[in-house]
Parts: sequence; C-alpha cells; structure tokens
Amino acid sequence: MKTADLHNLQALRLLREQRASAHLATQRERCRETEHHLDQARETLRLHRERRAQEAEQAYGLFSEGISVSAWQAAQEHLKQLDEERESLQAEVNAAALNVE
Repeated sequence: MKTADLHNLQALRLLREQRASAHLATQRERCRETEHHLDQARETLRLHRERRAQEAEQAYGLFSEGISVSAWQAAQEHLKQLDEERESLQAEVNAAALNVE
C-alpha cells in the first residue's frame, strides 16, 4: 500500500471518528433537553396535584358545613374538569418519559 493510501485511510478514519463524536454530543444534548422537559412536566404535575389537594381540602370544609344541591353539582362538575386536566398532564408526563427512554 502506498503512503498516500495510508494517509487517505487515516483521514477517513479520523472523519468517521469526528462524525461519531459529533453525533454522540448531539444525542447527549437531546437527552439533557428531554430530561429537562420531563422534570418540568413532573413539576407542573406536582404543582397541579398540590392545587387540587388544596381545593379538595377547601371543598371538604364546605361539605362538613353542609352545602346546597346546586353547589354540590357545581363541585362535582369542577372535580370532573380537574380530573380531565390531571389525565392530560399525566399523558404529557408519560409522553415525555417515553421520549427520554
């Protein structure tokens, strides 16, 4: 093999290594970003759950004092909406978790 061929092979190997290194760096950055988004989604879900727990505590206080039928129905509708929001947030967290995996 000629010296020029050896130099060409070494240059090709170096280019492949550089490309692989750049690809790995890109994947690591994506992973960091995805983990950041997942953490944000988890924090959003945690805060949402906290707010819902506070609302439930307030509603329990109202229940223990007695409420009207219309207030009960409004509370039931509100709880249904909150549950739908929770399911939506949970789906977002699950989707983010799948992206991380």
